[in-house]
Amino acid sequence: MEWNEITISKIESFIDVPIEKGDFRRVDRRFSGLAFAPCGKVVYYHGGKEYISDSTHVLYLPANEKYTLECFEGDICPILNFVCDFDRSEFLSFTVPDTSVFVEKYDKMKEKHYGADEDRHHFCLRELYDILAFLGRVSLPDEKGEYSRDAIRIMRKNLAKNELSNDSIAAMLNISTVYFRKVFYEEVGMPPMSYLRKLRMERAMELLKIPKKSVGEVAAEVGYSGIYPFSRVFKRETGMTPSDYAAKYKNAY
Repeated sequence: MEWNEITISKIESFIDVPIEKGDFRRVDRRFSGLAFAPCGKVVYYHGGKEYISDSTHVLYLPANEKYTLECFEGDICPILNFVCDFDRSEFLSFTVPDTSVFVEKYDKMKEKHYGADEDRHHFCLRELYDILAFLGRVSLPDEKGEYSRDAIRIMRKNLAKNELSNDSIAAMLNISTVYFRKVFYEEVGMPPMSYLRKLRMERAMELLKIPKKSVGEVAAEVGYSGIYPFSRVFKRETGMTPSDYAAKYKNAY
C-alpha cells in the first residue's frame, strides 16, 4: 500500500510529550502516529536504523511496533495517534521546511477533537488527510526543498535585519527572486515575506514577556525600524498592541 492510499478509521488521541535532554525511553506503540519536535531533537531507534525528529523532520510511527528514543534537545513533542490501514511496519521520515506549520494544524485539531462541536470528528479527519497529503508531496529531499529550508534558516538568523527581503534572500541562495518566491510558496504554503512576518511576531511575543524589555527594544530585535510600524503589524497579527500584550504576561517570568 502506498502513502497516498491510506484510509483513516479513527483519530485516537493528541498527546503533548515533555522530553528533556538526555532522556532515553522504550516505547511499545499501539497506534499509528505522527511525531513532531518543532524546537528540539529526538532520535528514534527502530529496526537497526535511526530516525531524527526535529524542526525539519516529521516521523510516521507504525502501529504495534517497539522502539527506543533518545532526546538530544528538549522539547514538548506533539504526538498524533490514529488508526489506519497502512500496512508498513517501518518508520517513515518526512523532510519538511518547518514542522511548526504542522504543529499549528495539530493544535487546532486537538482543540476541536476535545471540544463539543458535533463536526469535530469530520474536521479532524479532513485536517489529518491534508497533513498526510502534504507530507506525501514534500517527503523526498530535492532542490526546491533545500532552497526553502535554507531560506528559513536565513530568516531565523537575521530577524533583526529590517533590510531582509525577497531579493536579498534570493541573492544569498544564488537564485532569481521570481524562482525563490515560487518554490518557497510551493513548499511552505505562504509567501516568503508572510512567513518572515510570522517568525518575527512569534519572536516578538516571546520577548514581550521578558520584564523590563521595552517595546522599542523588541521592535529593533525583530527587524522593525520604529515602534509605530512594529505596533501596527503586531496588532494586526495578534489583535493586541505590544504594550497590552506585555502587560498581560508581565508575571510570566
